[in-house]
Amino acid sequence: MKMKAAISIILAQAFILSLLPVDICKSAFAQVKEESPASLTKQQEIITNPDNLIIPKEFGVVKSKFTGNANKLIVQIQDAHCNYEAQSNIVNMLEGMIKSYNLNFIAVEGADGLIDTSWFKAFPDEDVRKEVATYFMKKGEITGPEYLSITTNYPIKLFGAETRSYYIQNLNAFTTSFPFKDETEKYYLRVKGALNRLKNFIYSEDLKKLDAKSLEYESKRIKFNDYVRFIQEMAEKYKINLREYDDFFKLVSVLVYEKKIDFNSTDKERNALIDELSKSMAKEELAGLVNRSMSFKMGKASSADYYNFLKSLASKKEIDIQKRYPNLYNYIIYNSIYSKIDNEKLFHDIKEIEKAVKEKLFANDDQRVLDKLSRNVDVLIGLVNIKLLNGDYEYYKAHKDEFTYEVFADFMKKKAEQYGLLYDIEAPGEGVAKSIPRLEEFYEIAIKRDKALVDNTLNEMANQKQRIAVLVTGGFHSEGMSRILEKQGVSYVVVCPAITKDVPTPYLKILTNQRTSFEDILVDTMAVKEGMLQAPIMSEWVTVYDTEQAKAGLEGSIPGNELTELLAAIMERAQNLRTGWDMARISLKLEKYLRGIKPSEYSRSAATMKEAYREAVKELKRDDALETKRLSSGDENAVLDDGEIAAISAYVDEITVTPEFNKAFEDVHARLAGRADAGVIQAADMSEHTPLQIQACSDAGEKVRAMAETRARETGGFETECHIIFMESSIPAAQRSSTNNLRMTCRRYYERAGYTVHIVSGLNEAIDLLRANGAWTAGNTIMGLVDDGELKKLEAALKAEGLDKRSKLLAMARPELGDDQYIPVKGFYDLMAAVVRINRPLDRNVPADAAILNGVRDLLTNMGVDRPDLLVDALTASDFFIDPVKAAGMFIIRLLPRARAFEGRELRSRYEAALQAVQSL
Repeated sequence: MKMKAAISIILAQAFILSLLPVDICKSAFAQVKEESPASLTKQQEIITNPDNLIIPKEFGVVKSKFTGNANKLIVQIQDAHCNYEAQSNIVNMLEGMIKSYNLNFIAVEGADGLIDTSWFKAFPDEDVRKEVATYFMKKGEITGPEYLSITTNYPIKLFGAETRSYYIQNLNAFTTSFPFKDETEKYYLRVKGALNRLKNFIYSEDLKKLDAKSLEYESKRIKFNDYVRFIQEMAEKYKINLREYDDFFKLVSVLVYEKKIDFNSTDKERNALIDELSKSMAKEELAGLVNRSMSFKMGKASSADYYNFLKSLASKKEIDIQKRYPNLYNYIIYNSIYSKIDNEKLFHDIKEIEKAVKEKLFANDDQRVLDKLSRNVDVLIGLVNIKLLNGDYEYYKAHKDEFTYEVFADFMKKKAEQYGLLYDIEAPGEGVAKSIPRLEEFYEIAIKRDKALVDNTLNEMANQKQRIAVLVTGGFHSEGMSRILEKQGVSYVVVCPAITKDVPTPYLKILTNQRTSFEDILVDTMAVKEGMLQAPIMSEWVTVYDTEQAKAGLEGSIPGNELTELLAAIMERAQNLRTGWDMARISLKLEKYLRGIKPSEYSRSAATMKEAYREAVKELKRDDALETKRLSSGDENAVLDDGEIAAISAYVDEITVTPEFNKAFEDVHARLAGRADAGVIQAADMSEHTPLQIQACSDAGEKVRAMAETRARETGGFETECHIIFMESSIPAAQRSSTNNLRMTCRRYYERAGYTVHIVSGLNEAIDLLRANGAWTAGNTIMGLVDDGELKKLEAALKAEGLDKRSKLLAMARPELGDDQYIPVKGFYDLMAAVVRINRPLDRNVPADAAILNGVRDLLTNMGVDRPDLLVDALTASDFFIDPVKAAGMFIIRLLPRARAFEGRELRSRYEAALQAVQSL
């Protein structure tokens, strides 16, 4: 732990060094990789036709494209500042473009000149480097491109595209307006609230309905598809010609086809078509089909292109898809239309249709004015929160005289008098008056930065002899930069990273310099690394540092006031570090005292956990007291006497009944309860095993294990200690080294959960374990994963020694697995931990049993197991619990084959994702 903390400190300081000018830090060994002819061809394809650029939909969505004649392409990625999910998906998109198109030039906002990350790459421990970089990216301290440069060896040039003076002016404009943000936002929210109340008196019922539905959509209380259908119904009701709104009309057509499609049947029909095609194809045609399928799976071909390719093949072979494969036929049309939708234009269409419907609904000018004032106050709130897009700000500038206090107040006063209301709005205060001009300055400079970002990127592309680049900026800049690129004839693609979670980000804290201390970072990193409970501590427990003694030692060498400030800062950092260290130590001791309690039960075992915590604190304080006594006495063998131990116990007992302690402990239990109740995330394509699906697999495993343990208690079959025998031979030889950390982490995790875990190399070692432990039975022991080809050999060996009823068995079809097949190690541990608790046939008619069966099915599906219902059925049969070897033969695990071979790097990334999922528990 001390070594890891020290390493983290070194890397944390390296991040500070990255802020120095590049000419000071520049690496002497930076190299530029020459482009190969093949990569130049691929680059030319996407420059000539940006439609050829493939962005996997799980990572991002293409918003707009332009094809120019300057023989250059800039991929604009709209950065969601400080959003960890967005930054992770930016990393994935960049990595895909590096591999597919040999991208090696990435420009970013917020920096100027070449950005050197060799300080971090020089650090030899790749895991620690990645761990620290991940932490900083989660905190918003570094971006996705910086993370990629730090944690990989791709020969990329990272370039800061800013003009420094503009950026500093932009930042200053924001920071000088920020102190007035709360006052300004609250003022305009009050204006908005008053306008909304007026709608009850001025709007018609249909206008109220449209306004309410729009608000529900903006606040994410209804889904996008539901809002689209509502807009469609309103447009049709008031005879709006939807064909005039091309992209919205395409979306409506897509939704029509969506209702006709059974998506589960689509996959089956696609596979059946491919099977039928392959039987009538020559060798060369078959190779072409395989290549296209692999390109599609690898994200190198779009979904629309792939399915249209299948359609053309079927036509050549005179296969009538519409009759033979109706779901697939409708899906091809659905997919083709969907691929032609321009997302930017779609959302513009929706706004225009809303306006058209409102215009049909408006019965008087009061309704029109109220609608316009409502839109204008939303623009002002967006201005305050730095959320306006380029076009929104241009609208604000062009109609600035309509945004004054007088415009709002005059209308509201007249309508309040007309309807006998007391609505009024005060004039904006001094803070609002100061804030708005500074925010306007912020946006004006941001617009100047549009041109600077484009010009600097193009100039550096010329210097580096690059024809393709990625430019990562906030979404505000996209519209302005796109216009500039179009004028210069430069092709572009605008991409928005996928964001599925609406979570707060530290962006404003970063801009206003509210940074997390390195001590907090180290504490958090250590806790995550070790899977600690992050137990609370109180300041009274932390060693008090002697400020006066330190001051006396430095007096005279530093002026008095500076010395006081310096010592205060040093002592604060030292105190924080000691606090973190004590938290880590108590957490480790707490885990020792909680060995008998399952993690899923922490939130329901508050009293037991609190008592364990008290004992952990006592042990910690005894350790400190003993260390102090030995240091002060010079006697390394000194021990605490009974009086000293009693005094420590009394002190801890007194502290741990205080309200402060109880509050801290309630906070921890709230976090644990939330984590224990997390649901299962269903994954879309189990054969891919993305990090999200790996997390889903882990969640499914935790859930079914907890259900099996609970059911065992309810039925009286709960064993205090269960044994898992994990056979290393179930992992392909080429992967055993890369999965070692994951296997060991899973082992430690399950041992903390009350299981004993033995990792063995083969059958003989497993049999030796059974022979040596007479108390092990099929009721508390499970062995897996046995090679299905060795089942008969194992059965004979066990029967020869009378051990055939001593363990449940799980078998796997080993010969089908190649070294490139991903093995869901955590999933296998979860499966064995759940099955070992099931000691009687499960009844589908009993809700608790049915829940376990469904949980097993979910886990197997998430693992990517073929025909998961085989085990589900086996668990309902009595033979499964009478004859373990026979039962193993009833269900042999067969992992779904890969559509393409995994490379070593890909396999490792998946095992790292699995390791992270276990550590998060």
